[in-house]
Amino acid sequence: AGNDIDIVNTIQDDGAAAVHNNSGSITSVSGGTTTITGVMGSGILNESGTIDITAGGGIFIGGNATDYDGDVVTGALETGVAASGGTVTLHSDTEVTADTAVASTGGTITFEEGAVLSGTGGAIVVSGGGTVSAEDTASAKQVDGLISVTGTGSEANVVFAGSGSYLTGDVEAAETGTAALTFSGTALWTGEAETGLTAYENGEATEDEIGTINLELNDSAVWLMTDSSVITLLSGNGGTVYYQDGGDALQVDTVTGSHTWALDLNYDDHSQRDPIYVANGTSDTQTLVVKNIKEL
Repeated sequence: AGNDIDIVNTIQDDGAAAVHNNSGSITSVSGGTTTITGVMGSGILNESGTIDITAGGGIFIGGNATDYDGDVVTGALETGVAASGGTVTLHSDTEVTADTAVASTGGTITFEEGAVLSGTGGAIVVSGGGTVSAEDTASAKQVDGLISVTGTGSEANVVFAGSGSYLTGDVEAAETGTAALTFSGTALWTGEAETGLTAYENGEATEDEIGTINLELNDSAVWLMTDSSVITLLSGNGGTVYYQDGGDALQVDTVTGSHTWALDLNYDDHSQRDPIYVANGTSDTQTLVVKNIKEL
């Protein structure tokens, strides 16, 4: 159909959802826009089976909704897209705004085109062996909020490659969960990364509490590192790791490819130096830029 589709959940209950699938299959195809809102609960909740949504004018989940009394509730959804099982596939450009934009606790959520995700409690939260993927290389990904992946088999795979792509938020991986992020073109990541390795090395965590963060930097992409960070792999060819402030450290298990490292040095007491710790290095050429060279 070419018409717009509006789906609104007015039930004021945490477990409510505008689109709720217990099993079986839900398919929606529209040449216009598809808008999904609610006053509480989730926009989309899939427990089993499949949900497939295609909208030529884009998919919009979250934002304001109208309750039973006709009052407008601002930013009401607790979770935009949730999957405890089965698969949710969003085949068109999708915008999600909620406390937690996307949450998989065992299901698979796939964005096949562009994605704009905003969540004050998390943009992408994965646990229980779930998967969230947004890997189209031609469409923009704009993500505001935390990416958190916890638990064996849990994965978040996001490619930031289209024009205007960015991630503003921290990335956390724990308990063998894996976050794999690719930044290409002029994509920008502003945030810090944590796998739990530092706590393990300090005797404050066990080995099975460590997660994996694999970062691929290409072209003119930039990671603006806002605090001390730990990642598992830095790969790709090009890109810059830019230390925002002096006094932060980056620990990387393995580095491959050529990259630029922009950091501060401190001659006097080393308090503002920006160290790099690499366990497994590479013969590929690295470029070091000292941001405060004039002060030395």
